[in-house]
Amino acid sequence: MLLSFASQTSVGPKRSNNEDCVEHWQPEEHAERLRRGAVAVIADGVGGQSRGEVASKMAVRIAIDAFREAHPTVPSKALLQQIFNKANLAVYEDGMADPAQGRMATTLTVCLFRDRELHLAHVGDSRVYLVRQEQIRRLTDDHSYTGLQLKLRIITEHEARASHLRSMLTRSIGSEPVVRCDYKRLKLMSRDRILLCTDGLYCFINDGEIAEGVDRLNLDEVCPYLISLAERRGTDDNLSVQVVQVDRLNEPKYDSGNSVLKRSHADTPKSMAHEVQVGDTLDGRFQIQEVISRSGMASIYRANDQATGNFVAVKIPHLQFESDPGTFSRFQREAEIGRKLDHPNILHFIDVPGQSRPYIVMEYLQGRTLNDLMNEVRPLPLGDA
Repeated sequence: MLLSFASQTSVGPKRSNNEDCVEHWQPEEHAERLRRGAVAVIADGVGGQSRGEVASKMAVRIAIDAFREAHPTVPSKALLQQIFNKANLAVYEDGMADPAQGRMATTLTVCLFRDRELHLAHVGDSRVYLVRQEQIRRLTDDHSYTGLQLKLRIITEHEARASHLRSMLTRSIGSEPVVRCDYKRLKLMSRDRILLCTDGLYCFINDGEIAEGVDRLNLDEVCPYLISLAERRGTDDNLSVQVVQVDRLNEPKYDSGNSVLKRSHADTPKSMAHEVQVGDTLDGRFQIQEVISRSGMASIYRANDQATGNFVAVKIPHLQFESDPGTFSRFQREAEIGRKLDHPNILHFIDVPGQSRPYIVMEYLQGRTLNDLMNEVRPLPLGDA
């Protein structure tokens, strides 16, 4: 399983110190990565007690070290339980060792990525979301007073976000000598994005906004966008976010019976071994300039057609779908229909013979998107519609 990581943490506009901590680790060697997997961790020190930043950093460091030192054959659920027991006892004992320094506690959320699966353990009110094919799903429950009120349907989600009791935890790392963590196991798909965040972020951005940012933006753009949005909304806490992208569950097999390259009897060019990136030149002709949009199935890029000097839009299915017969058939049918349509009010499709991979080239039109127009002009006049 090939993964990409991006993370960012911010003290926020109203705090003087940062009690959040976020980190990830995976082996550099490919064989070791297959054996051991990867880990992503986030923690939010409890601000009501002293040394919240010490507690969060200690819990994260212990989690990463325990994962690195564990034997690869240890079952994921057992390993997560070991991590949480070790982190909890360390934070608890450190807080009890010097009464003058005061007690300390933290949230802790650990995601293990192994054998095409996500293994998740969680204590506190940090959150983990799965964003898959434009849909968002929350994978954790908040161990807080407002989280309990939500479960009992005493308050709404909107009221919970604004409640002054939202930071009152019912479970945390270090508050007691023993801890009980939630556990969840989930089958992953290629192009899944897993988001870990603290309450300073999600209390000021709704799930729909999180999903849109995670799904539409490049991986390196997601964290700065979400943090900037929460800060503009006036977040009153530290805020941290980490995104893990499942680039591929398996190594690509271009010589398989379903391979589009084999169907076209083409040699495998070196550039075909990865998703298209900004700066690449597709088939020596289309130079990729920027990402226009992404979906769960494909990405659309603005490109320079070096044969004509014009800008074009290039739609390319994600790499893992190219060898899927059903997806390839639907994509091929879309291209065939597009080339047959010829009307001044319908986007013009450009025929490109001898493609090294499936993609659709269309004319690139400047101006507002239909979505922007419909948001700006309400209601849209019947004639314009």
